[in-house]
Amino acid sequence: MTRIFSASIVLVSALALFGCAGKTPKNFVCPSASALVDAGSMTALRPGATDPSGMIYKVDITRVWTDCEYDPDTGQISSRIAIFFTATRSPDGDSAQYTVPYFVGVSEAAADGTASVADKKAYSVQFAFAPGQASATFSDRVEPFIITPADGKKSTDYEMLVGIQLTKDQLDYNRRVGRYAQ
Repeated sequence: MTRIFSASIVLVSALALFGCAGKTPKNFVCPSASALVDAGSMTALRPGATDPSGMIYKVDITRVWTDCEYDPDTGQISSRIAIFFTATRSPDGDSAQYTVPYFVGVSEAAADGTASVADKKAYSVQFAFAPGQASATFSDRVEPFIITPADGKKSTDYEMLVGIQLTKDQLDYNRRVGRYAQ
């Protein structure tokens, strides 16, 4: 009797899972995630400094990871995002703690090939340097980040974009001396 009851529970559970799986759109893919080039780095400079010689520290987004779940009842996509950072400075510094403001945005593709910002949220993460420490790695997680696709849109019409929230001066600095200087 116990075996029959246990087998029935397993069968009912399996049918329930298959029922949910059947509601997920065919070939469903989570929205991609990446860091924006111009906002993937922040250099904190001493007051009045305008070049790398005045650097206090620098923070780079080194990796963005995401996965998601699709809710067939609401049509929503619930994404989990992890952002990985590396901070560097001169090795002769004292201990110090800093806060890095960053954002996660969602870009929505239009039929004409353009894209618009569908959502954007601000976050921050703290990190610290020990005395004499020249680099620090740290990460932060954002979950859940909910995307509700518009009518006729697929998950692949959306992209998760991550960047450090920069001031205009910091953005100009990145564009002047950054990886893709203009």
